[in-house]
Amino acid sequence: MNFDFKTEKKENSQMLLTITFPKEEIRVNYDEKLKEIQKEIVMKGFRKGKAPISLIEAKYKDAILGEVGEFLLEEAFKEIFDKLEKKPYSMPVLKDTNNLELDKDYCVELVYDIYPEFEYENYNNIEIERDEVAISKEDIELEIEGILKENATLELTDDAIQEEDLVYLKYVVTENGKEIERNDGSHVLVKKTDNISSNLIGLKKGDKKKIIESKDSDSNKDEQGKKEIDVEILEVKRKVLPKLTDEFVKELDDSCKNVKEFKEQIQKRLEGYVEEYIEKTSIDKIFEKLIESFKGEIPESMIQNNIENIYNRMLEGERKNEKLLFKKVGVKNREEFNEKMRDKAINEIKSLLILNDLINKEKIEVSEDDLIKYIENIKKFKKYFQKIDTSSFLENLKKSKEIEDVKREIQIEKLYKKMLDSIKIKKGKKLKLEDIFKIG
Repeated sequence: MNFDFKTEKKENSQMLLTITFPKEEIRVNYDEKLKEIQKEIVMKGFRKGKAPISLIEAKYKDAILGEVGEFLLEEAFKEIFDKLEKKPYSMPVLKDTNNLELDKDYCVELVYDIYPEFEYENYNNIEIERDEVAISKEDIELEIEGILKENATLELTDDAIQEEDLVYLKYVVTENGKEIERNDGSHVLVKKTDNISSNLIGLKKGDKKKIIESKDSDSNKDEQGKKEIDVEILEVKRKVLPKLTDEFVKELDDSCKNVKEFKEQIQKRLEGYVEEYIEKTSIDKIFEKLIESFKGEIPESMIQNNIENIYNRMLEGERKNEKLLFKKVGVKNREEFNEKMRDKAINEIKSLLILNDLINKEKIEVSEDDLIKYIENIKKFKKYFQKIDTSSFLENLKKSKEIEDVKREIQIEKLYKKMLDSIKIKKGKKLKLEDIFKIG
């Protein structure tokens, strides 16, 4: 196909593509299309394929020119694509074109977004604060207490009801002297924050009590709307924590022989959590500085695509309830949501662009050994995979669609390690474990 094209860099990572078709090329394609139509068309007074060209042109010329224009543009772009130094990130949009005529050259202008050109600071020059997190004996005891609570049993008690007791009771609800509900056996977990169950604290098995429930918070208001709940305590159960003994520890974890080893293991686990937290926050701080130093133009199509991704992610988190999502974000409609998420979308894009660029610049590769270490780590923490042979696991992984995701995960992990080993560190805040984790 005979045509000329040129490209011109525009603002906001856009390119202008101008394609010019000489009138001779238009005439050739027009005549071919005309002959194709003549073979198929049926016109009154003529047999199929015998209608005069002049009559077909008189009736269908504009439609034929439209088809020729679309065909020329589509075929030319296929040829041009591989020759473009800057490939389109999004579908080209028709900007301007003159009317297609048989005796004139045909010029078409297309605009498309390209992968942005950008620069950012060398991470080796970055200095961040590294926080320090201390693990105390109290933290370890709190973690143990949480484990004991998870393994607690419920036992009957004749003592007065306390918070967290499980109470079995029967009740009758009346409103203005009329019975509206009755239950001869119901379990209630006692909470101080609950208006009804908190009234049970201090009672014992066999006790009865009338609880007044008012729809109004002001007790001085009329009796109208108040409900009376007559309860009788049938049974009280209390959580009983197991004793931390060598035997109990062995039941929990057969890798621990006694309480001392169990406590040491908990300390190592907490230290691991702390290290993960420090690494994550350090990487976040590095990327915050890299994003601040970012210089480049991000195409609008890329921003809009990421806003859409954010919307879908957050909507999924709210079980696809858009009203709940908008309420949580503090917006009234999708337009306000898009505007509020714009900066977040741009920063996510900058972070991803930098991440991809660093992986390429640092030439982060994934070896067979890296994949084996990845598999061994999975087997260490997921008992389901422990019986699977590592080599078989590796072969199956290589054949699966997940292999690229795994490689990407390993590349990012290796890059992060390299960055953390290279940046300048200064002392940050001294934190307690409770500042970063809820324990117990």
